[in-house]
Amino acid sequence: YTAMSDSIKKIALTSDAGANGGLAGDIDRLQHSVPELAAGRAKTIASTPLENLSAARSAGVSSQAVVLFQLLGTRHSIDLWVNETDALHDQATALRTPLTQLVRSVISNGQALSRQAEAATAAATTAPVPASKSTQGTAATKVPAAPQPPTDDVQAVRRRYSQVTATFNALSAALVPLTQEIITLEQSRANLLAWRAVVDSEYQDVLQHLLLRVLAIALALGALLVLGKLWQRATLRYVHDPRRRRQLMITRRIVTGFFGGLVVIFGFVTQFSSLATFAGFITAGIAVGLQTILLSVAAYFFIVGRYGVRVGDRITVVGVTGDVIDVGLVRFYMMELAGSGTELQPTGRIAVFANSVLFQSGTPLYRQMPGAEYAWHELSVKFAPSTNYSKAAAALSGVVETVYQGYKQRIESQHQQVESWMDSPIPEPAIDSRMQLVDGGLQLYIRYPVEMREASAIDQQVTHGVLSLMDSDAEVKEAVSGAPIIRAIVKG
Repeated sequence: YTAMSDSIKKIALTSDAGANGGLAGDIDRLQHSVPELAAGRAKTIASTPLENLSAARSAGVSSQAVVLFQLLGTRHSIDLWVNETDALHDQATALRTPLTQLVRSVISNGQALSRQAEAATAAATTAPVPASKSTQGTAATKVPAAPQPPTDDVQAVRRRYSQVTATFNALSAALVPLTQEIITLEQSRANLLAWRAVVDSEYQDVLQHLLLRVLAIALALGALLVLGKLWQRATLRYVHDPRRRRQLMITRRIVTGFFGGLVVIFGFVTQFSSLATFAGFITAGIAVGLQTILLSVAAYFFIVGRYGVRVGDRITVVGVTGDVIDVGLVRFYMMELAGSGTELQPTGRIAVFANSVLFQSGTPLYRQMPGAEYAWHELSVKFAPSTNYSKAAAALSGVVETVYQGYKQRIESQHQQVESWMDSPIPEPAIDSRMQLVDGGLQLYIRYPVEMREASAIDQQVTHGVLSLMDSDAEVKEAVSGAPIIRAIVKG
């Protein structure tokens, strides 16, 4: 019984140690987990940073995804530990089962021997004592039986009982540790399952916050797409100028792309300090590597401004004159024009310039004022000395004035558009005639406006008019010295 009691006490101590709960149990387990503190010996333990799950709930998508994968890894590790614990528990149970059966058999034998020993001892104690000769013949009296030495049967029973006890001690020496191990494994399995339940709860919580954040990002991007679509429809419906429409569409893409990027950045990133540092390096690299492109993008907003370049404008840049056919975010295209001083014709080539040419020194860009589709040409005539140059000058001016009357109304209409656009008075274009002394004599200059698209035809009319005048008026022909010259004051 003593051996059985000791074995049961050992098992009970193991069970009580695991079942002890509350603050006292937590303190006891904490003390056993850190024996250095109980022994008074301090030991430096490397600490690992713990993931703050409450912060992860309000973090960005990337951080929440990292935490989610960490929780998945933790849950998988717990499952592996649970499987290993179950395997060890099964092995220990398989080892304990035959020992338990043997112990039960030994206990049954011990209990049977104990009952036999008690019966043999009682029988030996109550056996009758024979009477002496001096007492024979006297009245019979009851005398208590004196203790008798153990018989051979009792001694044999005791020897067998001792053997059973030794066998029980040997079996309990193996059975008690197995039972303690099984109890410990069951407690560890319960702790692992509780830990897994906590991890599952945190996983569901983080997953819910992650899905909500992804849904919020999707809704924000969807709202931007809807607004962009409405912007596009409004532009196509209410803006009829192709150039303005194209500018609004480009602006729409820039605005939606910018705010879409902000939504993605604020949705996926939470470490803005690191992001700011990283963005600083990226910006510096982009500014150095894409300097020309960024300068061209910046120049685009000057080109499309009020005094900027429009499709169809005739401009001169870097010595090249042409009509603009397209203006892009980084570069613009123009159809090259070439010809005589008074007439320009397409060469069949497309000139491409980066918008950054606007910021280059020494390369001015010339363009017609909006609505002003006219240029200035000049007729120069040299007079012979000692002639009636006044009459000849008046006659030549009359020829130019007659030609100008054919398109004067269109020039004045263009002039009114320019004044309306600039909201400022501008001298009205008119024929300007003046006499100048040059080397070799007196020279007449007649400056007159011409429509750019009809410049060649107008110059041809002026030429025919001057030649006809010289053929019909001998005095004018005598006054003119040399052939008259027609040229463009400004090319293009």
